[in-house]
Amino acid sequence: MAGSTHKNPNRPPALLKGASPADEQTASGSALRMLFVDDHLVVRMALMQLISKAFPAAEIVPASTYAEGVDLLMKGEWQIAILEMSLKGRDGLDFLLQARGIDRRLPVLVLTIEREDQFAIRAMKLGAAGFLPKTCTWDELRGAIETILRGEKFISPWLAQRLAHHVGDRDQVENPHDALSDREFQVLRMLAAGKTVKEIGAELLLSVKTISTYRTRILEKMKFKSNSDIVSYCATHDVFSMRRQAVAG
Repeated sequence: MAGSTHKNPNRPPALLKGASPADEQTASGSALRMLFVDDHLVVRMALMQLISKAFPAAEIVPASTYAEGVDLLMKGEWQIAILEMSLKGRDGLDFLLQARGIDRRLPVLVLTIEREDQFAIRAMKLGAAGFLPKTCTWDELRGAIETILRGEKFISPWLAQRLAHHVGDRDQVENPHDALSDREFQVLRMLAAGKTVKEIGAELLLSVKTISTYRTRILEKMKFKSNSDIVSYCATHDVFSMRRQAVAG
């Protein structure tokens, strides 16, 4: 996917080596700025309040859509971005790709409603600095932010085990959909949700022909005959996006 080519090689590191994240200062002396990309309004507000208590001098800027998040990335200087993978329209995988194109040094912490086993490896391969489900504890979230602001990757024990397995057994996959590319996996989930090829193309800003090609590859790789097979498989393997029934974003 083609993203913005705007880069900012002069962006300072998040924190001076050895400095505490609680100091909330970058190497240039500017205040700590966090971008929070999450279209789930109530959850986003609650998490921002918690984070602001741990980092009282930090500026935390919300983005409720993929497009808004990318726009803010291009316009501002950020020390960390916190990302929900399940965004309306183009999802967190696309955002990670864009973030890498805009500023490769920007660390992105994925904090998501999605299951770790469906997204963690893909997110880390696309450059995420850490991955946490929203079922994590507050101590885990704070620790992840502090670790990332020190310039380190945050890898939970579960994710470390999965990464080791992934590296050690490159030719083996636990589930058939693990063999799909990131874009194929994205299209798979959208087809499973009942979206048409035309609708998917409109959301991903790709042609109907391109989406049809992805669909053909999915059917071939997974040995499916129709969209019905896709829906059945995704329901069985819990590959659907998690539904947001509690509150409206």
